[in-house]
Amino acid sequence: MTSKFCAIYKKYILLIERSSTIRWDSFMRSKSFIALALIIALCAISVESAFAQNPPLQGLVWLQRESFSVGETIPIHYLVTRTADVTITVSGPTGNQNFNFRSVRGSTVLTFNGRAGQPGGWRSVTMRATASSSPRDTITAWTGFYIRGQTSAPPTFSAPA
Repeated sequence: MTSKFCAIYKKYILLIERSSTIRWDSFMRSKSFIALALIIALCAISVESAFAQNPPLQGLVWLQRESFSVGETIPIHYLVTRTADVTITVSGPTGNQNFNFRSVRGSTVLTFNGRAGQPGGWRSVTMRATASSSPRDTITAWTGFYIRGQTSAPPTFSAPA
């Protein structure tokens, strides 16, 4: 029904554009202006309600601390606003580990646990989520943490003798 109002609104604007004899002061006080204002309001409401049915996908990934010791459990928390397929990637000095979660329900905080391993140093956590329904938005969020412990030594070079 609201699309019908939008179509009427478009026709009305075309009539206004074609007419060069409209006196705007009298038009603003007329019933036509009130009708036009109502049509514009209804179009805005229809756009807003369509947006409310399928809000954009948003997400977060976070940790309660930024530093862990080797052997500690690392709870990784994540949240998406709509049902989505989620991949969490933990990247560190020894490579990447991917964790895939299908059809994660929106607006629910979820946690999975990892364990801090050697070598020590910085790690990044990246969450990539793709909405399960239309529109199929894709978002990325990230955080990081540090593992206290023995870090891998940087390579050393020596001059030939």
